[in-house]
Amino acid sequence: MKICLIAVEIFAWGKHGGFGKATRLIGRELIRRGHQVFAVVPQRKGQRPVEQLDGITVLGFSPSRPWMAAALLRSCDAQIYHSCEPSLATALALRVMPHKRHMVTFRDPRDLRDWWLEFERPSLHYGQVLHNFLYEDNWWVQRAVRRMDAVYTTAHELIPKVRRMYRLATDPAFLPTPVAVPARVTKAQTPTVCYLARLDRRKQPELFFEMARQFPAVRFIAMGKSRDPRWEAELRRRYTGLPNVTFAGFQDPFVDGRHASLLEQSWVMVNTATREALPNAFLEAAAHGCAVLSEINTDGFAARFGFHVRDGDFASGLQWLLEDGRWRTQGEAGRRFVTEHFELDRAMEAHVTAYKRLLASVAAVAPSARPPRAAVVVLNRDKKAEALACVESVQRLTRQPLEVVVVDNASMDGSPDAITRAFPQVRLIRNPANLGASGGRNVGWRAAAARTRPEFILFLDDDAAPEPPSLGRLIDALQADPQAGIACGKAYTRSPSRTIMSAGIIVNRWTGAVHDRGAGRLDDGRYDRGGYVDACGGFAWLARREVLEALNGLDERFNPYGWEDVDFCLRAAARGWRVRYVPEAIVYHGGGKVGRKPVAAYERRKVCNYLLLLRRHTNLLQRFSCALCVPWRALLVMGRLIRQGHAAIIAEHWRGLWDGLRLLPDNHGGPS
Repeated sequence: MKICLIAVEIFAWGKHGGFGKATRLIGRELIRRGHQVFAVVPQRKGQRPVEQLDGITVLGFSPSRPWMAAALLRSCDAQIYHSCEPSLATALALRVMPHKRHMVTFRDPRDLRDWWLEFERPSLHYGQVLHNFLYEDNWWVQRAVRRMDAVYTTAHELIPKVRRMYRLATDPAFLPTPVAVPARVTKAQTPTVCYLARLDRRKQPELFFEMARQFPAVRFIAMGKSRDPRWEAELRRRYTGLPNVTFAGFQDPFVDGRHASLLEQSWVMVNTATREALPNAFLEAAAHGCAVLSEINTDGFAARFGFHVRDGDFASGLQWLLEDGRWRTQGEAGRRFVTEHFELDRAMEAHVTAYKRLLASVAAVAPSARPPRAAVVVLNRDKKAEALACVESVQRLTRQPLEVVVVDNASMDGSPDAITRAFPQVRLIRNPANLGASGGRNVGWRAAAARTRPEFILFLDDDAAPEPPSLGRLIDALQADPQAGIACGKAYTRSPSRTIMSAGIIVNRWTGAVHDRGAGRLDDGRYDRGGYVDACGGFAWLARREVLEALNGLDERFNPYGWEDVDFCLRAAARGWRVRYVPEAIVYHGGGKVGRKPVAAYERRKVCNYLLLLRRHTNLLQRFSCALCVPWRALLVMGRLIRQGHAAIIAEHWRGLWDGLRLLPDNHGGPS
């Protein structure tokens, strides 16, 4: 397999944290098992742009220009992109390589309270904490996590926290951190306590050294160094004079065996950090038979395999462990637990299995005893000729649907009778009133779901005409991608035009821009590559029935029409479903924005619904950003309308704006 590890750090070039240690160990073991491994990481001092580390090809980008990671991620062309902790690079990988498999492992998910604790006691300075927050926990990262093919945590206790923080549709799975477990350990003859972490302020190492004053008969060994040389110098000035304290400094476990030797000697490993998840140090210490003394008790680790400190009373905990050899009993229990669940080969097998499972979801879709059932829903409103042509194109589909449902929204042009005469096999539903785009489509898919229970439903406007292979190609794309719940093809203006109407929709929640890719362009091949988009145009799109049912269909607040399609796709994305663009599925659309004159009623409602869309799918900061950007774009639209002779439409825009502002306080909810 070809795997790209995306990490915030790797254990080298002066960066020696637990995240980086896990990343390097996973990469090294994958190399030993015959896989090709890349690692894309922020570049550190002394690190060249391309390095070889334990067989891993390490690609570095400037931390001040994180967007440069996109080109590196693309150059890897890996089968699997594994984020060892989510970051901006996770989102970039998903954007530039959408057709690949993506997974993320959470080692230490931080909510706002956790970030505040780090800000109170920064490892280096406040700017460093702010930079980490923006790089690792912005809206784009959260959105990318919801679109992952697989999400894992390294501790069971983190599963509900991650699901809540990232609004995931399902629970993440557990994926163990690999740890080397020695065959045997020999403990020191005299009581020995170790500290295994950076000597940073957030880790509170002074608590460890103060215990040395209270236990002069116990040997205290501090392994690690601080990112802040002045703080470390202060610690050494205070505590070097204590006869039972040894500053062992940084110990590199990838270079020599001194790191393991000191752990083997130690009876107890002390962790004094203000907050962490399940640190690598816990697992390494337990693997060497050390009892764990800590206020952190993720998965009950300290309580089960050492002593869980409360109210900062480390001294009482150490005293309890040293009495009657309790440290040995607790340490041996931890060693057995780590051997059973985190041992190197066992944990690496879990990683390889996770990778193979992802590739299997792409390589082949399990054969079914019957072809997937599909239905087509055509929405009509006073377009007799176009509706007849649309149904005719459906009859020519190479993969025939189980049922074709035409929903007529109270047409007055005789189209319902004409459709019944021309296509008696088609099911016609006559709505007594115009229920709008959302209402009409909801009537159609619910009727089809009640009668034939199709797995997939293709929605078509009355002026859309798909090419014969389109339905089959859309269904195949969704079957090959279990995370994709919606699909659309490449849309042209009326046949035989090659002017693109839409190659999927992109939404920028910071500027409020919503645009059809390629709209108005002559097709030059640039949109021939499939991938993920933010939304589909409502005139032609395929959805899984389970997605429609989960979201309770389209939101009829957007009636009669305008942005209901984008809203549906964004709500699906919030539930973890992706929207796939399938360029091989071709459809022609006679309506839409390209070549159409603005209609007053449509323009008024479109502006009103646009405000509802932004309110529903943006956070407070994004709304503030949109408030700055949208007026400028509105002025450009007004200028264009005036040049085109449609100045009267501007008044409808203002009316729509007023309607939207009045409705926003009550209509920002959704149907699901």
